Amino acid sequence: MNKIRMAIRKIGIPVTLYHHDSVRQGAAVLYPVRYQQKSFGNMLHTPEGRTDGGRYMLFAEKELLEEAAYGDIIEDGTQRYMILWRDHYGFYAKACMKPLTEGV
Repeated sequence: MNKIRMAIRKIGIPVTLYHHDSVRQGAAVLYPVRYQQKSFGNMLHTPEGRTDGGRYMLFAEKELLEEAAYGDIIEDGTQRYMILWRDHYGFYAKACMKPLTEGV
């Protein structure tokens, strides 16, 4: 079994996708996007990067995100995210999301 599929099944959390009038549920792995810091002057370069609180990545089995599009909502039980883009890779899909705040 592929390592990404095993990770989705082992450590994935339940999520719900709201796409137009349909609702889909499945398991997904979510994590914040990390960027490498650049060295400027005397700034310290850290190989683990820094977290950008504005973006999250999601890995799920292809069926969950098959018809997902920009603007669709993913909910993980505590937080809601808007899908910015998604790609399919064989049996799994990846999506970039940004968290939604209440009242916006």
